[in-house]
Amino acid sequence: MDRHISEDEAFEDASDLLGEEDNSVANTDVPAPGDLTLQSISTHSAVLIWDPPEGIDTFGLSFFTDGEQAETRTTNSNSAEVEKLKPGTEYTFSVASVTEKDRWSSPVTVTTHTKPVPPERIQVNHVSADSVSLRWESPDFPVWEYHVTCWQGDELVQEMATKSQDAVFNSLLPGVKYSIAVTTVLENGSESKMATRYAHTSKSPGFFIVAKN
Repeated sequence: MDRHISEDEAFEDASDLLGEEDNSVANTDVPAPGDLTLQSISTHSAVLIWDPPEGIDTFGLSFFTDGEQAETRTTNSNSAEVEKLKPGTEYTFSVASVTEKDRWSSPVTVTTHTKPVPPERIQVNHVSADSVSLRWESPDFPVWEYHVTCWQGDELVQEMATKSQDAVFNSLLPGVKYSIAVTTVLENGSESKMATRYAHTSKSPGFFIVAKN
């Protein structure tokens, strides 16, 4: 015989279903953090800080790259350092408030690039009495251009921007030690530290000395 279900029992069953809340969906009644600020950024880490809303002590931090979620974690602080990032890479960081019942607010986000690293395996491959040429390998991220400078002591002699992985400086003086510095530049203008090589122009044609740091 079929059992008749009372209205009270049906209401209780519906309440149980409604109580099974999906915490992955943001709750608009949970106050979100205030401004999310990038306090510092380096080649492999980022430090974030945000304004905690009143009554919230726990926050969920996520970060994404290339549209994929790299990590999610919770913290009881209103700041966090994210490490082991890839240089020259765009990341989106997201922070949400988390209640004691594990309900999450809408997130606040910030997007940035980590700092780039210099080119790799820079080699001075030819020196004459009045010129120096060098080449290098590109790092493992999209490079907008390279900034190459030629120095005699503390004096800037020549500079150039190039999208290729080589450079030549002409019209130099014979028998002089020059330092050549190369930096990587991202499309947003962020520039790496300098990687430097040294070379002596020869005193006469057909003779050259190369000195590397």
